[in-house]
Amino acid sequence: MHRCRSSTKISFVSFDQARKIFPPN
Repeated sequence: MHRCRSSTKISFVSFDQARKIFPPN
């Protein structure tokens, strides 16, 4: 379970970076 949580955190950070690279119109 802890591993899943860590994976989600990494995904969330990646999503945040993608949002900065591709800002919503």
